[in-house]
Amino acid sequence: MAVKNIMIVGVGGQGTLLTSRILGGLTIAGGYDVKLSEVHGMAQRGGSVVTFVRYGDKVAEPIVEEGQADVLIAFERLEALRYAHFLKKDGALIVNDWRIDPMPVVIGNAEYPDHIIEDLEKEYKVYKVDATEESRKLGNPRVFNLIVLGIAAQHMDFTKEQWYEVIEKTVPPKTIEINKKAFEVGFNLYMCRERRKKMIRQLSVFVENQPGSMMRVTSVLTDSHINIRAISTFDTPEFGIMRLVVDEPECAKESLTAKGFVTRITEVVGAELKDEKGNLNRMLTILADGEINVNYIYSFVIREGKAPVIVFHTDDFDKAQKVLEKADVKLVEEEDL
Repeated sequence: MAVKNIMIVGVGGQGTLLTSRILGGLTIAGGYDVKLSEVHGMAQRGGSVVTFVRYGDKVAEPIVEEGQADVLIAFERLEALRYAHFLKKDGALIVNDWRIDPMPVVIGNAEYPDHIIEDLEKEYKVYKVDATEESRKLGNPRVFNLIVLGIAAQHMDFTKEQWYEVIEKTVPPKTIEINKKAFEVGFNLYMCRERRKKMIRQLSVFVENQPGSMMRVTSVLTDSHINIRAISTFDTPEFGIMRLVVDEPECAKESLTAKGFVTRITEVVGAELKDEKGNLNRMLTILADGEINVNYIYSFVIREGKAPVIVFHTDDFDKAQKVLEKADVKLVEEEDL
């Protein structure tokens, strides 16, 4: 395989070197040629610590050049900003959303930059996590680095089982289980994020079954400058439910709730269908063959210059996504609407 370049950056005491040992052991166990290099910048006093891990069929040099890192793992916000230029254009930046003031900031000679992650997201593919807080939930703040590593693992070439084997061999015996648990937290956080990226958030608004009820909902949305992409209704003798796909679901919910409407946000799946006979039947056949129940389905979301999208709700989103993607049905992310 082609050489893969990993960078790990942090400050002294954040477990950067332990993380590099886990990565080094993992790549060696995987049968790859591996080169590691460590740079310590006054680590004991909170200075930067940088580790390069390069692996592949044949690796000549241990240093990752600027613009060549496939994955940048940053244990602190400012360190992410400091070394982001090492990333490839399509590289992944995994950053612990945590602040540690460097010495110039501590003594008042400099200010800690604002909006670091927001600025990074404008140029790079950023995966942020408050791993420090997540590790506290586990009862051991020191394992935050394994949470970050669990997210970064999704951008490498190893199974979860391979990661566990190396973690067991690398960390102190008494900490094996907590470190594996921390890795699992990060791994699952990434999977949840990726699943949510492929979901569309739908508004469900409860209205009385009487003249003008739906108009009052659309008036609130109009006044809030919310664009309705799709709508479906369900009614009983006493009340109705309006299901809507809008461009700003959180803002829409806030506006409707403020006007007294009971509103909730539900996740649904959006699948692209070409405007051809039989395509809806084909998609429903795929879902039926996969033993996936469709709770409800409704109108196409029309997008200028693009194929229409059909929206449906199911109890097993993960399975539905896998079945449809395997059948080459394109799923639509919310930002694509």
